[in-house]
Amino acid sequence: MDIAAKFQQTNLSKTVSITSLDIDTPYNILRAEKTVTKFGPTVILTLTQSQTAAAAAAAAITEKVFLPKRYSTLFTDDDVAAINIQEKPTYHLLYKGTVKNAAVLEIHRSSH
Repeated sequence: MDIAAKFQQTNLSKTVSITSLDIDTPYNILRAEKTVTKFGPTVILTLTQSQTAAAAAAAAITEKVFLPKRYSTLFTDDDVAAINIQEKPTYHLLYKGTVKNAAVLEIHRSSH
C-alpha cells in the first residue's frame, strides 16, 4: 500500500469496541499491530467489512479493534508479519457475540 493510501485509510479509520462489531459478519483483517496498553500487551487489528453488496458503500471505512488478551497472546511476530504483507485480505475476523460477558471471536482464512 502506498503512502497516500495509508493516509487515506488513517483518515477514515476509527477505533471501536470488539462488541460493537456485527455478529456473524466477516471483517477483512487488513493489518495487525502488536502494542502495549495500560492493561498489558495486545494486538490491534485494522478491519473492513468483507465486500458484499451491503458493505460496498462502507468499504472505505476501516475500524480498529483491540483484541482481548486471550486472543492477542496467540499472535506471533510471524503471524503479524504474514497479515501485514498480504496484497489482498487473506484472513477474516468473525465476531460471534458474547458468552458470560466475554467476546467470542473466530479467524478464517480465505481459500483463494
